[in-house]
Amino acid sequence: MQRAVLSLDVGTRSVRGALVNMTNGSLLLGQYIATCPITVYEYSHQQQVYLEQSSSNIWSAIQQVCQELIQKCDSLHEEQIQIEAIALDATCSLVVYNVVTHLPVSISFAHSDANIILWACHRAEKEANMINQTKHKSLKYVGGKVSPEMQLPKLKWIQNHFPEIWNNPQNYFFDLADFLVYKLMEDETISLTTRRSICTTTCKWNFLSHEKQGWQIDLFQQLGMAQLLNSKEWNQRIGLNEEVTMVGEKVGTLSNKAAKELHLFQRNQIFSISIGMSMIDAHAGALGMLGTRNGEEIPLEQKLVIICGTSNCHIALQKKEIMVNGIWGPYCNIMLPNFWTLEGGQSSVGSLLDTIVQSHPYVLHQWKELTINDIHAKLNQYILQEKHQFPFDATREIHVLPYFNGNRSPLSDSNVKGSIVGLTQHNTLYNLALLYLATVQSLCYETIHIVEQVNQFRSKQQPPITSILLCGGLLKNSIFVQELASICAVLLGPNVTLRQVDEEIKGKTDAMLVGSAMLAAKACGYYSSVEEATNQMSVSTVLVKRPETEDEEARNEFHKRKYAVYKLLYIHQKQYQQIMHQ
Repeated sequence: MQRAVLSLDVGTRSVRGALVNMTNGSLLLGQYIATCPITVYEYSHQQQVYLEQSSSNIWSAIQQVCQELIQKCDSLHEEQIQIEAIALDATCSLVVYNVVTHLPVSISFAHSDANIILWACHRAEKEANMINQTKHKSLKYVGGKVSPEMQLPKLKWIQNHFPEIWNNPQNYFFDLADFLVYKLMEDETISLTTRRSICTTTCKWNFLSHEKQGWQIDLFQQLGMAQLLNSKEWNQRIGLNEEVTMVGEKVGTLSNKAAKELHLFQRNQIFSISIGMSMIDAHAGALGMLGTRNGEEIPLEQKLVIICGTSNCHIALQKKEIMVNGIWGPYCNIMLPNFWTLEGGQSSVGSLLDTIVQSHPYVLHQWKELTINDIHAKLNQYILQEKHQFPFDATREIHVLPYFNGNRSPLSDSNVKGSIVGLTQHNTLYNLALLYLATVQSLCYETIHIVEQVNQFRSKQQPPITSILLCGGLLKNSIFVQELASICAVLLGPNVTLRQVDEEIKGKTDAMLVGSAMLAAKACGYYSSVEEATNQMSVSTVLVKRPETEDEEARNEFHKRKYAVYKLLYIHQKQYQQIMHQ
């Protein structure tokens, strides 16, 4: 009998799942990953862009992924695989759900089934500013300012715009990962299934996990949300009455209702399937990477994991409570016990590259029939094949500020906009590729900016980052990986190594799914701690080599100059804003 866990990764635009071997973290069924797309609603309302999702749509996608995995088991005659636990990760989106009617509660002006405010939605700018004006002590642990991407601003927005939803105590508010744990056990008691993860609450709800009184009662009072404190009926709506739970802890078992919906009932009807406490998707990816060794004995505190995708998250651990301006955290115990976590981020990376190519005239006229993935592949191929047209300084006349969805780190400025300097009227493939390359470089400079900030603020108490570990879907973009390798070597120094998931190690190439599998393995008792699981199950990595050039000194000087321009673009934009608002 093969003991396995079911790992689920709920991203922005898809749900993915796999059965994972608990012994070494390898994916089973021939390294098979089941995938199902999910819908993101995007529309404008009162000059504001709204981004929403439906929990019904996401749950349906999870059902389809699970059914696909069971069918794969059957087709491969893998009847001996025994699923012992389930754990998942998800984006930090806000879910509204009625726990009495078991129905989603729409928070949309356009879609009746949209009960999720997507993590990237900035509708709660005013509410975030209001919270920041309180100067509450919890703000120190989110880089000095709460982001509109966090949950308290969104919760306050719902109170302001949908009072009928706010005033109904049957309507509960969940981080998406916590909601899906609830769904996995939905026909059990409310007091059990509304427990919240230490990862979601600390990172997104201004919960201070290092304090005895983690929930900041006085902050809720200052924000006019004291109703949540008045009774058990109200405070359980956000988990105030529950003990916040460490990731990987067993919180219950899969309900019969969920087992039937996920096509797991017949396969596991004799056994109970443990449910592990969840975490945010980026943190699961970091967990899947941190135990990697590959011959390098580097302390955890000198590693930085970048989860590369729609957005990028930069995650570092530290033993001490060290604040870094503009970087979220430090968060205590959210990943591993006795470690503080720092989180830097870029709100728009893969999605920005999508925007750049989809809006270019060459794509609109010549490649309009291609999928977005095919367009990226063609651009990568073109730039790599036409190397003579793209020397290291090809983008010296075109510069991009990639803050199209604001800057999360290290500037904490959600009001800043993106900009491009150096556009022409040429609509050729070469012109598109040049803009694409300049955008990729700007995203790499943003990463350098984050790492510099972390190193600067931690310099007196611990050594700098020396190992950067990459995972996520954006690694399929060769140009991004190549440019990041070049730019890191120039601006961070040759002693900083860059490693990515080793695609040659079959079955251990997906950090998010492996990270969540670690939580499941802990939940069913296969490992005594999450840290033990990381030592046995982490993915393998390979060194990313810096592209060669005939004139290394000139290339180094080029990137130093272009990085200086990147920083000036932000300064200039703030000057423009000052002029226009005088």
